[in-house]
Amino acid sequence: MDLTPENLLQALEAAGDQSVGGPRDSGQQQLKLWEQVPGFFSLLQDAYLDQSLPIQVRWIAVIYFKNESERHWRKSAPYAVSEQEKTAIRSKVFGCIDESNRQLMIHNAYAIARLARMDVPGDWPDLMDQLLQLLRQGVESQNYTKQHNVLTVLNQVIKAFSISRFGRVRQALLESSPAILTLVTDLYANYSEAWMGDVENNTAKMEITHLCLKLARRLIAEGHDRANRSEDCRRFFQITVVQLPEFLTMYSDRFSGNALLEKHVRGVGKLYHTMRERQSVSFVLMPDSLKVAELYLQLIESKKELFHQDDDAAEEAAEDWTKVVVQGMLLIKHLIGVLYRNGASNLLTYKTDEDKEETKVAVDMLRQFFSEALVQHLTELLVTWYLRLRPADLVEWHDNPEEWANEDLNNAWEYQLRACSEKLYGDLAINFREIVVPMVLKNLEQSTSSSDVLAKDAALAAFATGSAAISKEDSADFDQIFPQVIIPQGLANGSSEYRVLRRRVAIVLGEWITIQCSPENRIKAYELMVHLLNPQDPLNDVVVRITAAAALRFTVDDWDFEIDGFLPFVGDIFVRLFALLKEVKQIDSKVVLLRTVAVVADRIGARVSPYADTVLEMLPALWEEAGEQQYLRVTIVQVLTSLVQSLGRDSTKTYNIGMPVMNVSLDRESPFHAFLYDDSLLLWEALVKNAPEPNDTIFQLFPAVTDALDRSTENLYFILKILEGYALLSPDYTVQKHGHTLLSIFGKYMDILSFDVVQQVAQCVEYMTFCSNPTQLIQLAVQTGFFKAMINYIIDKDQNSSPTAISDLLQVLARMIIAAPNFLMEAVAEPEVRSAVITAWLAKFQSMCKPHERKLATLGLTALLSSGDPVVKQHMKDIVGCWVELTDEVAENEQGDCNVYYSVSEWVDPDEPVSPHTQRQQDIKKKDPIHTYPTKAYIQSSCQKAKENVGDSFQEWFAECGAVNLGSFGL
Repeated sequence: MDLTPENLLQALEAAGDQSVGGPRDSGQQQLKLWEQVPGFFSLLQDAYLDQSLPIQVRWIAVIYFKNESERHWRKSAPYAVSEQEKTAIRSKVFGCIDESNRQLMIHNAYAIARLARMDVPGDWPDLMDQLLQLLRQGVESQNYTKQHNVLTVLNQVIKAFSISRFGRVRQALLESSPAILTLVTDLYANYSEAWMGDVENNTAKMEITHLCLKLARRLIAEGHDRANRSEDCRRFFQITVVQLPEFLTMYSDRFSGNALLEKHVRGVGKLYHTMRERQSVSFVLMPDSLKVAELYLQLIESKKELFHQDDDAAEEAAEDWTKVVVQGMLLIKHLIGVLYRNGASNLLTYKTDEDKEETKVAVDMLRQFFSEALVQHLTELLVTWYLRLRPADLVEWHDNPEEWANEDLNNAWEYQLRACSEKLYGDLAINFREIVVPMVLKNLEQSTSSSDVLAKDAALAAFATGSAAISKEDSADFDQIFPQVIIPQGLANGSSEYRVLRRRVAIVLGEWITIQCSPENRIKAYELMVHLLNPQDPLNDVVVRITAAAALRFTVDDWDFEIDGFLPFVGDIFVRLFALLKEVKQIDSKVVLLRTVAVVADRIGARVSPYADTVLEMLPALWEEAGEQQYLRVTIVQVLTSLVQSLGRDSTKTYNIGMPVMNVSLDRESPFHAFLYDDSLLLWEALVKNAPEPNDTIFQLFPAVTDALDRSTENLYFILKILEGYALLSPDYTVQKHGHTLLSIFGKYMDILSFDVVQQVAQCVEYMTFCSNPTQLIQLAVQTGFFKAMINYIIDKDQNSSPTAISDLLQVLARMIIAAPNFLMEAVAEPEVRSAVITAWLAKFQSMCKPHERKLATLGLTALLSSGDPVVKQHMKDIVGCWVELTDEVAENEQGDCNVYYSVSEWVDPDEPVSPHTQRQQDIKKKDPIHTYPTKAYIQSSCQKAKENVGDSFQEWFAECGAVNLGSFGL
């Protein structure tokens, strides 16, 4: 079908058809084909600009233009839009600036912003001037629709430009921001003054000032490097400081529930939020900035009781005010951070002395602001009112216990009032420790004699949240507080309210055990955890037990964890975790419990075996139950990984579920692939390295290794760790079945691989040399180009190679030459190249610091003698020097082994079971030349073979070596 306006209209109508079996697919296919036809996007633009067309057609046109034009806009793009068509499109973008349909306009604004980011300033230098002119015209004609639309476009353009941190777009933003902000400030000041006197009859002006707020937020924070030095920025900021208390008063007294007024209140807060994030010091130095902090502190004070009133009207009002109060808490929290990070900000750098001086001034201002009285009052306010559970919390606990427990465990603290209060209090505690900690300890002591369960809970919350600060004070000793205060609270019985204390005790344990807890108290803590997980106790409802399970994960996953003290409780813990897994309904709950199961299994190692079958029986049903919630499946993969690692040789019992999970995770066509692939690599590595012996089940996954290696470098580290496991599990299988493919890939990419990846490749190939027929591997290395790539890397003349990576590749070369001494001479015909390899090898020998590496290098260099290669003769003096150095440093036993040939990382606790992979590493040492070839005997043997090949002239090779040196080797 030809591209004409009429045919385009027909295709757009078809693409928007919603009827079953209608022409929708054919219409979309036709539009897709026309993307290749010159003039398509210009005609598409004409369609959505034409107000005579049906709204549905214009809607499809503008969305298609927005989504697809960007992909064809750059010159290098397939079927790129011509420069002539681009010019035509740019000339028409403001053709619907008077559009009354805001949904169409916002999509047009998105499209303009995306194209502007590519074209400004080079191909579209007058865009900002055009927008400013249109805005002025709208203001002069009092055309509110036009003003609204221009501001919408400006907002999207500035938002798109803000993404760029440098370059031409960034410069264009900095240059245009002052003029835009001047006009926006005037418009905001005039219109806000007008509607504040008559809110109900000035909706249009309120919508425009709200857009001005959004635009100014980006212009100030992103469009100026130092906003405090700009008069326009200071002016707009000061206007908001004056207006915010009026907005809050209006919202409280007369217009509670007014959506536009609420947007202004929160919009001003977002302005402060963005500015303090992007330009912390500039925010503090703005006019009356600390009045903003004072205002939010007053707001936090004034609304404290509202959140604890137990009626529907108060609950609705509390919901309205929550976001505003949270904004205030975030502001105070950030200012504390600026003070104690000495003004540091993620974007601030000291470019000039003026920057440094401004930072000092800002920090001094904050130091004066956070007086002892203010800190004491704020701490008391938070602990008494905001850390305390609200009636709404208790209602939600009762009505939706699982959902409430999971929401409380989630880390979305920037949006939740109580969680944000805890973060703010935590910052106060750590940064004003001398003031806050005594208050918290006194409050905790007083709470023990109180009958107010919620007050006790708040005191414990302060003790848990401030753990990092409290533990640094000599006056606080958790090992005394735990048995005297925490345990009694956790065991206390009474009304159903006491479940609140039990939940909090679990949180206290999760926070404190990882910071300060004696081994004796750890055992008591495990006892208490088992008690809190007991479903037979009516006070241990599902919230208490989910929280206890989450806390248990932190108490076990700790550096000071001692397995002996934990083992007596493992049975009860698993039984109660499994029972709770069957009881809970929500996916989030199951994820929390499974993560705890995974950590416990990981920490107790092989002792998980009696409970593994139960876990494995539960996982298939949980997998099916996950539905679209892929993060539950991710957690299941993590549990499987922990089980495989802990079970070791018994990991074969996980194959029934583990292998199907691996198959769907590795299948690129599977809907699960994108979600599970990264975690499945860790499971795959665990399965390979813990396989007790080579087996077809594990080998069936091997093709995915070569596929992943050849497709991309993503996750290359993990893929090579998996290959390392395979190469050690069965060198023969790896070489015979996949050696050609692997070495081809390594050879093809060797020169572009990072240094650490080259080291991994070397390790994999080194394990492959332990196959029963190393000659086959050597032949494959030559045939595939791997050997040539390795040699080029070793003798790299441009010095782009890593010294460590070269050493690792030399280890591979040494093993190949030991297995086939004539190999180098046969594979490298040019004597000068062979000489370059030996020269590089000898040079690298001096920087090898590990004795086992030095021995392998010595054996490899010595093996070259057996070939009788004349090139070796040129380097005999240095080779003999290697002999002397090694034998002087190391005293080998009769078998050729020595303790110094083993690294500390190879040490294995004799009382702990070793993994199959570790056992295989130990087993190959029994046939490793490093540990089984006596150096002097090998030298003598190689010299004898050389003499057989060369004849009596072989003695000439040692002409420059010295009789003393040779005598020690019996030569």
